[in-house]
Formats: sequence, structure tokens, C-alpha cells
Amino acid sequence: MTASPYQSYRSSEVRGLEQIPAHWEEERAKHFFRPVDERSETGEEQLLSVAENRGVELRDDEKVNMRKAESYEGYKLCQPGDLVINSMWAWKRGLGISNYSGIISTAYSVFRLRDSSLFEEKYLDWLLRTDLYVGEYLCRSQGVWKSRLTLSDREFLDIPIIRPPIEEQRAIVHEIGDTLDDIEAYIAKKRDLIDLLETQRRAVTNRAVTQGLDDGMEMTDSGVEWLGEIPAQWEQIRLKYLTEEIIDAEHKTAPAHSDGDYLVVRTSNIRDGRLVLDDAYYTNEEGFREWTQRGVPQPGDILFTREAPAGEACLVPEDVPLCLGQRVVCIRVDAEKLDASFAMRILNSNLTDEFIRVSSRGATVDHFNMSDIGKIPFLVPPLEEQKRIVDHIDERTSEIDDAIDQAERQIELMEQYRTSLVAEVVTGQVNVRDAVAV
Repeated sequence: MTASPYQSYRSSEVRGLEQIPAHWEEERAKHFFRPVDERSETGEEQLLSVAENRGVELRDDEKVNMRKAESYEGYKLCQPGDLVINSMWAWKRGLGISNYSGIISTAYSVFRLRDSSLFEEKYLDWLLRTDLYVGEYLCRSQGVWKSRLTLSDREFLDIPIIRPPIEEQRAIVHEIGDTLDDIEAYIAKKRDLIDLLETQRRAVTNRAVTQGLDDGMEMTDSGVEWLGEIPAQWEQIRLKYLTEEIIDAEHKTAPAHSDGDYLVVRTSNIRDGRLVLDDAYYTNEEGFREWTQRGVPQPGDILFTREAPAGEACLVPEDVPLCLGQRVVCIRVDAEKLDASFAMRILNSNLTDEFIRVSSRGATVDHFNMSDIGKIPFLVPPLEEQKRIVDHIDERTSEIDDAIDQAERQIELMEQYRTSLVAEVVTGQVNVRDAVAV
């Protein structure tokens, strides 16, 4: 694939895009699209959703934590080639060209091309999901909080849309399609590697917290088929007998404040034993006071998720004032019986996963009641041995963590390259085929 600038350019009205090839067309979206509002009479069509990274896709209810509607009658219909926009998430790339016939939420907008021969669907999908157009959606969306910004149909239809000749669109799709497929294959292999590394890391933890470190230890039957033998001198005891306090969150999440100083920990912030702040959510002092009436999480406490998903745990860090979001619990262990770092690893092990699975049997999603948390089974060695096990796990997993971080960084760089490549080509900043240059 060769790439070079076009021979001549003219100015563009798209925000942040200085120029487009001189022979490309640019018109308001209303010139190309019309809104449609067709409704399902039965609600039995294929249910669709819009994902930030994947666009319009078939909805997998097993991956959706929201409760299923009793009926989808009256949901909006969309057809292949329609543009579907989640109006509240357009600024986060919550839109795409559908490849499917199906139904979507009535909160979404559906637009249909007035003349389908004007656009190659893949080109149009790439174009409308570029950072340039996402910037347009953000600037045109209305709302008090960023998380509630909404792009109206009127504002979308006023956005300038650039359009190369259809032959060029096809050439663009053909020329960069293979490159993008190669990038996707590379990313998929890196994700597979990460999965293997995470499995290896989990195996190290599982063995250490259920078998100990000394091969010569006396073992005894645990009475649990899948667990097998455990160290004879370790105590089997429920979590509630090892804690000073288990603090439940309010049954809603504190109000967000863009300039707030107090982190609200949601279930999405707790992953693989870490507090993840990629999607941090903050509240102000008033919200913090209200949401910590049941107790203020202290450094060294354990944060634990009751749902979405259940069973993720991490330690409360130093110097981060925080309160609990919905479905998050704070566990304060009895330091004379249990090392918090060891307890956190038990909660992230197969021992707890299996207990959650059994306790949640028959439920749509894994869910823990407060009484369930207190019943989590623990294998408890002496305190000194607990600390040796934690040191062992940290030592054995540090290289694994480094390898995971490296793979994630490689994925990030490749995704940045993919985004840059698509944006440059679909906006005409480079011409990938001299054969179609004018």
C-alpha cells in the first residue's frame, strides 16, 4: 500500500479538519440521511446494541448486567446500512453502520441514507467513528454532566459530512482493509497471550493460598472434591469470623462532580487485584460525607464487588479519599487473625470463585447478598506464613505482570496506529492509490 497527498485541497467545515481533497463533496448530514422511526410489532426480532469499540453488534445478554425487558415490543427497527446512534454516548463513539436487521432501544436514533449508492458502508462507518467526528458529537451534545450529554437528531443532521466519489471509497476500503485485518490479527494474538499469562498468574495464587509453600507439609482431605487436600494445620473458617467490619455501599452511586476530589469506587474500578482508575468517577465533599455514613474505607481495607461481576477484590490504597459505589463492599479484617494482602488474594482465588458460582446458581448474573459474603470459606495459615505466601506470590507474578503490561502497551500502540491510519485515509489527508487520484 502506497500513500501520498492528493494533488489539490480545499478548506473543510468539519471541526478540526483543515482541508479535504478538492474534488470531494461536503454536505450537511441531512443532505445524505433521513431519520427513521419504525417500531417492532412483536419484539421478536434480533436484539442489537452499540459498542464503543465495535459499533453495532448482536446483543449478548450473557454479557449485559442490566435486567432484561419483559417485552421488546415497540423497540425501534433498523436495517443493514442504517446508522444507529446511542444519543447519550455519541461522544464516546457509541454509533455505527449496522450490518444487521434487528431492534434497538427507543433511546437510540436511526438514520437511513437517502441514496445508498452514494456511500460504501464500511467507509461511512470508519468516517463517522473517527476522532474528528466524535469531537463534533461532543461539541454539539447538550447536558449538565458529561455522562448525560445527548446528541439530538437535529444537531447530528447539521454536521458536515465529507464524501469522496464512490470509486474512491471502494478503493479506500480495498486498500486498507487487508492492513486493518493484519492489525486485528496481531491484537488478537496479543490478547490471547495476555489471557494465558493471566491464567498462569492465577494458578500461582491458587496453589499458594490452598496448598502452601512447603512440599513436606502434612496434608488432610478438605472435604471438597475439586479442592482436594489442604495443609492439615491450616484453619478452615468463614470470613465473618475473621473481620472487624463489613461495610455495604448505598444502593445507588454518589452524584458525579467533574471537579470533585473524592473517588467513588464502582465495580468497574476493581480488576485483577488492582484499583483501576481509567474510568474514574468523583464526587464532592457533600457526596462523600453522605456516602460514608456507614463507614469510611481506610488504607489496607479490602474493596469487594457483589455484582457486575461478583468476586473482584483489591486493597484500599494510601492517600486516596474514597467512598463506595453501588454493589461495592468494604471489608476490614481482624489484623490479629488475618493479613489483609493475603485475604485479598483468597478473595481473588478459585476458592471464592467456586463459592460465588454455587451461591449464585440459578441467578441471571452472579450476585452476592451481604450474608453470602460473611460465609465465604477461608483457609487460614498462621500470620507469618500468610505473609510469606504473599511475598511468594508477589515474587512469582512480578515477571508475569511485566509481560502483561508489555503486551497491553503493544496493543495500545497498534490501536493508535490503526486509528491514525483510518483517520488519515478516510478524511483524504493521504491518497492510498495513485490510480484514483484526480
